[in-house]
Amino acid sequence: GRALGIEGFIEDITERKRTQDALRRSEERFAQAFRSSPAAMLLAKIEVAGNRIIDANEAFERVSGYRRKEIIGRTGKELGLFADPREYGEFMKQFRGGGRIRGFEFHFRRKSGEIGTGLISAESMELDGEPWMIGATIDITEQKAAEQDRRQSERQYRSLFNSMQEG
Repeated sequence: GRALGIEGFIEDITERKRTQDALRRSEERFAQAFRSSPAAMLLAKIEVAGNRIIDANEAFERVSGYRRKEIIGRTGKELGLFADPREYGEFMKQFRGGGRIRGFEFHFRRKSGEIGTGLISAESMELDGEPWMIGATIDITEQKAAEQDRRQSERQYRSLFNSMQEG
């Protein structure tokens, strides 16, 4: 009834543990950058019916007026985030054509119904064999209004200058 020996094996998992730790740190850095970005950011799963929103950062909440919990699981189409369906169609056409898009200007609808202007850049990626999109939008509404005011002032100045020279 006495044991005569022990049999077993030892596997060195040092490298696997290092890889797992590096991956965990990388995921933490991505999450921190996503949450703290000044650009309005969305993470969405690409589906036939639309891009289903999985996560959004605080800047997105501030720009859109939506709370994160109101948009998770919904599509941008359902929410009417693109104010002009033609712009959405063009955005998706370009995005699907190359898997990425940079600096696409579009009009977005805030929760309040107010229309803003944004510059969106998006990148496709694959997670667990599924297509995903990460997008970052900069709200340029105020910049566009300032440009329009400047152009209007220039037109008024030219008109005044021309009328003074004629008179």
